[in-house]
Amino acid sequence: MATQYLKWSGVRFGILAALCSSAVACGGNDTGDVATLDGPNGIDSPSSTSPVDDTGDPADSVAEGMQDGATDPSMEAQQEPTDPTTASPAEPAAPDATRPSDPGPVPDTTTPASTVIDPGDPSEVAFQDALAAYDAGDFAAALAGFQDVLDSYPDSPRADNAAYLVGRCQYELGDFNAAIAAFESMLADFPDSPFVQGAEYFSGRSHFRLDEFGQALKDFEDAMAVDPQGLYADNSTYYAGRVYFEQGDMATAEARLTAFIADHADSTYVDNARYYLGRAYYSDKDYSAAIEQLDAVLALGESIYLDNAQYYKGKALYYSGQLPEALAALEAVAAAYPDSVYVDNSMYYRVRVQTDAGACSDVDAILTTLDADFPQSNYTQQARDYAALHGC
Repeated sequence: MATQYLKWSGVRFGILAALCSSAVACGGNDTGDVATLDGPNGIDSPSSTSPVDDTGDPADSVAEGMQDGATDPSMEAQQEPTDPTTASPAEPAAPDATRPSDPGPVPDTTTPASTVIDPGDPSEVAFQDALAAYDAGDFAAALAGFQDVLDSYPDSPRADNAAYLVGRCQYELGDFNAAIAAFESMLADFPDSPFVQGAEYFSGRSHFRLDEFGQALKDFEDAMAVDPQGLYADNSTYYAGRVYFEQGDMATAEARLTAFIADHADSTYVDNARYYLGRAYYSDKDYSAAIEQLDAVLALGESIYLDNAQYYKGKALYYSGQLPEALAALEAVAAAYPDSVYVDNSMYYRVRVQTDAGACSDVDAILTTLDADFPQSNYTQQARDYAALHGC
């Protein structure tokens, strides 16, 4: 039995089919960042058990409450705004999200209904064996199997599907250059395949992971052009906005992400988009706009960006001069998300808030905790330096 996946409003539904009725109906799961699934409203989270995909950006599991648990190399690690006297340490990378809306195999709508696949044909047996390995998360075995289909049965009705899944396996294995080459080959050999949009999208994701943002943007825009309503249209639109964020073009990122939220309100990438829109506003020092977007993420309750949003909300409040509100928001990071990688960051800013307020006894208590819990953190010494420099 092969499993097909269809996407509806960002949710994957598994449909058991005794036999694929077309040449491209079955193709395995669309996985996210290295075999992970994005959470319901998440960021890249650790991984789920299914190899289906962006979360993205968090890369595809319900957990995806990631702090990307596993960090996505594509995440930005921006410098903190510089204090007139003391620069802050660099932030940890944020999770990259890939979500369940990165769908699996695309159902065929072009092959005549009369097309029949013989389940006993050697090429079909080889394809299904490779697909079983893919579904089990054994991407190395799946890669070898799909490549064998292409090499041994070049005229197989599954050839375009196998060629696409070779690229997907390389993507899941983290060999992004090989994935890009595989997708380029597939697009050249099968320009009319229903898998073209998926190939363009994952080629873009591969370039994105390699920080090749110019080519990533081209691929995402090509994917959108294939079908603005297609399975990967919302994913591609979101990542186009993310490219501008990663390149530091905050004005364009803000415009793209705002349009994405308006046009794809049901996408599972909405929390990602709001988080990075808030980050873009924060970078532009439009703190009230940043807080609005970060509050929208927090209101979702299940996003993998919750701790990230809570932390950046606290910082936005701090830099806008709202010290009591900033302190409450920053204290909530450790209270609500004790395992977050932002706990020491938030404690550093709590030191700044209390130092600015002249509450030196509270500063001492926070510094004692930082020393005990985060002796190796850059934020620990930075917090001591800030307190000392400003009278505590």
